[in-house]
Amino acid sequence: MAKKSSNKQNERFFEEKLVPAKPGSGELFDVRHGDESRPVECLGMTFPNDVARRVHFTDLLRKKLKDPTFQKIDGFPLGSDEDILALSDPPYYTACPNPFLTAFVEHDLTPKTSDEYDCEPFATDVSEGKNDPIYNAHSYHTKVPHKAIMRYILHYTRPGDLVFDGFCGTGMTGVAAQTCGHPDPETKASVEKDFPQVKWGTRRSVLCDLSVLPTFIASNLNQSLDPGTIAKMFAVLLREAEEKYGSFFVTKHSAISTGTINYAVWSDVFLCPNCSKEVVFWDAAVDLNAGEQIDPFPCPHCQTSLKKRVLDRAFSQTHDPITLKVEKRAKRKMVWISYSYGGERFTKKPDADDLRKAEELASQRPGSWVPSGDSQRKIASSKMACILCGGPIITRSMFLEHSMYLGIYGQELMKRRSQFHFGMHFVLS
Repeated sequence: MAKKSSNKQNERFFEEKLVPAKPGSGELFDVRHGDESRPVECLGMTFPNDVARRVHFTDLLRKKLKDPTFQKIDGFPLGSDEDILALSDPPYYTACPNPFLTAFVEHDLTPKTSDEYDCEPFATDVSEGKNDPIYNAHSYHTKVPHKAIMRYILHYTRPGDLVFDGFCGTGMTGVAAQTCGHPDPETKASVEKDFPQVKWGTRRSVLCDLSVLPTFIASNLNQSLDPGTIAKMFAVLLREAEEKYGSFFVTKHSAISTGTINYAVWSDVFLCPNCSKEVVFWDAAVDLNAGEQIDPFPCPHCQTSLKKRVLDRAFSQTHDPITLKVEKRAKRKMVWISYSYGGERFTKKPDADDLRKAEELASQRPGSWVPSGDSQRKIASSKMACILCGGPIITRSMFLEHSMYLGIYGQELMKRRSQFHFGMHFVLS
């Protein structure tokens, strides 16, 4: 198992860049340093690197937040100054009214004539699917695929123009404005078929919304980031999580070997209306050989014929180690495990050690903050939860998130903290 990264390595980590390795080296990637050493220009000012830019504008935003009149603006978010600063990446994104907006608009503003924008109304049917990865990154109300918005922007604007969306939601207008500069071949061919005189080129955008949640998503969808750096961040923090919690991901393959758990199946537990004994639905109503559910099925205790839709659930009183409250929860039992060993997949019924680990994990309390309340329930019902530990109690995904949060907040001025939050919550949602 890989050793945990030292603090010195972590400090250097965010200045590294992954590049394809040299042929014959036996490695997929090489690491280059100095990604933060490039001068950057922002609003007419030149900074030695992007960290210096961020520090400069964060200090300006911190001073602005001390202005009582600024915080009286309608729609100002409810939150501490430090929380607003932690989410922000000024001047490009602020989790509050953006005090740099005027400077941003005026910086590259060039006079336009009305003749440049004399065009017929857009009167073409637009139909775009909703299976694009960008569209599916985060769900949101009334979300529109960016490829549909692109056609309107291309029709009414020119390359370099500024597009404003005052009700931006998750920022699809901004994505569309940027994609006008680098469309995929299929979209490019489709647009040029309908508009032969189209002028390709990136448009800039200003995106606003009252809620901090959509603007946070919009900011991350529209910021440029290095996929290699983000991927390596995940790899480092996942490795640290594996060191802490990897033992919960293994199961016995034989007396001397273990496999890695892919997933575990949990079954609902019901009460027989005739004998009042508990009935594990998987054990009583699933025919593994036929691969189908039996309906109706006999009670394993009294042989009464049962149908799932008329059964009452069995409940238990469970102590939540995060909220420290006793809660009534529907019973579920781990009944099946899929795991990998030696490059092959296997299945098995949970053994005593698997059940012991599930109980142990359910009773543990993380040593630092993890989401609780509504956010806890959201994670516990997500597609990554309930692998080892059923119900809205501590799940493996929550332990992983706990480890990731420690990695995020353990770094001062971490370059991509916001982007990592965004990616992490996409995975867990």
